[in-house]
Amino acid sequence: MKKDEILTLPSGRKIGYAVYGNEGGETILAMHGTPGARIGAAFAAMDKLASAPGHAACRIVAVERPGYGLSDPLPGRTLGHVTADLLRVADALGAERFAAFASSGGAPFALALAAEAPERVSRVAIAAGLGPVYAPEVLEATSQQEQALLLAAIATPDAIAAFAARAQADPASFVEQYRARLPAAEQSLLTAQAREFFAQMVAESTRSADGMIDDYRTFGRPWRIAFEELRVPIRFWHSEADASIPIAHAEYLAERIPGATLTRLQGLTHLMTSPAVVPDALDYLLATSCV
Repeated sequence: MKKDEILTLPSGRKIGYAVYGNEGGETILAMHGTPGARIGAAFAAMDKLASAPGHAACRIVAVERPGYGLSDPLPGRTLGHVTADLLRVADALGAERFAAFASSGGAPFALALAAEAPERVSRVAIAAGLGPVYAPEVLEATSQQEQALLLAAIATPDAIAAFAARAQADPASFVEQYRARLPAAEQSLLTAQAREFFAQMVAESTRSADGMIDDYRTFGRPWRIAFEELRVPIRFWHSEADASIPIAHAEYLAERIPGATLTRLQGLTHLMTSPAVVPDALDYLLATSCV
């Protein structure tokens, strides 16, 4: 069952997060997409599986980046600021060692965490993850919509603010409009339950536009992560059918991170990939974390 929490720093800034699964178990820090929040279909799937009788005891902690949901904005935040927040939450929960799960725009932060604190991160699982779009070959493989958001975050952030305001005004209608633009075959994949989680995420992630703007600004700058030096075990799941963040993103990273593996999926949209891979991702993470 989800439990919302807020960590208040000495500065007064608040970090929002939700705890799923078994609070007495080992910890998996979970990083949402962009936009995103502590609520989502993948986290609900994790909660259901991790709470099932006979399953290894573990807790999933979905941490909101500054500017999303319950987390206060942090103007000019970087990968390092978010990594520090993740470690602060882990410390507050008494988690000296933990695994990490990330989807979509959460991927850069999971990789930065593995680079910054390899002695604390046991494994990393990334579903439909964003690659380093500052690399020309990765940017070229990125959808036009994502490229436009990267540019807007720097040149016209008011456009992203207007987008967030429209979504915040009526999250359910926003989700239905999004669904209507999908091909007919993909519309059926967004079930009523999936649309409900999607709408809840939209409501939380667009309380302000700061989170989304700062995410895209971070994505477009060099991450300063030495991929070739990462030593934490990392596994990617990515669908060949992902039109938003094409599989070339995962290929680029998997080729450069020593020992990293890529599981290629078929027929899954970007939104559907993360909840679909939860059973495999948890099995992978629990192999060293929650047994």
